[in-house]
Amino acid sequence: MKISDNGIKFIASFEGCVLHAYWDRTGKVWTIGFGHTKGVKQGDLITKEQAYRFLREDCNTAEKNVNKFEAHYQWNQNEYDAMVSFAFNVGSINQLTANGTRTKTQIAKNITAYNKSGGVFLAGLARRREAEKALFLKPVENKTDKIIPQSKIINGWVKDYNGWRYYQNNGATYVKNDWHMDSTEQWSFFNSDGYAIHDTLLSVDNSHKYYFGSDCYMETNRWVIIDGHYYYFDNNGLMVFNCYVKTKDINRGSTYYYVNAMGVYMSDADFYGDAETLKPQYRVIE
Repeated sequence: MKISDNGIKFIASFEGCVLHAYWDRTGKVWTIGFGHTKGVKQGDLITKEQAYRFLREDCNTAEKNVNKFEAHYQWNQNEYDAMVSFAFNVGSINQLTANGTRTKTQIAKNITAYNKSGGVFLAGLARRREAEKALFLKPVENKTDKIIPQSKIINGWVKDYNGWRYYQNNGATYVKNDWHMDSTEQWSFFNSDGYAIHDTLLSVDNSHKYYFGSDCYMETNRWVIIDGHYYYFDNNGLMVFNCYVKTKDINRGSTYYYVNAMGVYMSDADFYGDAETLKPQYRVIE
């Protein structure tokens, strides 16, 4: 298997991108893009497109590691993308899978345990592990990137040269300017031309904002990076405001992240411990 475009974007959302060569003091090597080091020298400049090409190349090692377990687990694309992200960041999934002896349920349960660097808990790693777990557990709708002739369209997801549509009534109609839940019980929104929106924030009004990922599905119960800021979308897909978001950590209990009136996670306002220690005027999203 290979990582999908959605998987590449997922990893990129957690990796800083620098388009000029810089000296990585930790690794003591010239680095560029999303942490690419091979052949990089002082003074190098690249485009964002090249940075993504380097990232895909750098995922090869992680892909090979995850593919060692493919015959045993028969990953779906979301599971595979989550495991490649984990291996890219941690080094491998050998320990996570206990060398292939754990079930998928056990793997999902243990992903969030890997939230430390050098024994120190890092909020950024905790968010990444939660996102990887959510992606790992996210159902996959059977879609094909193959363009299907109009005469052969029946029902369901169909891709043409402009994007994804969802056909109904034996291909006679498609959803447009409306919401739709497919067989995976996930929501999508279709514009007036009948195409599912993606990588887009949909603002119904000031208090009802939803985000749709690269797979055209509404994001739920996860952090999403938009224009460099973290936002949280609850189990109904709504962006949350003026509240704490509770994140479970099996090593140190519960962690609470505060998001302000704009929905932005405030990095200088982390709280850890019991809910009783939090400011009472703000609600807590469990």
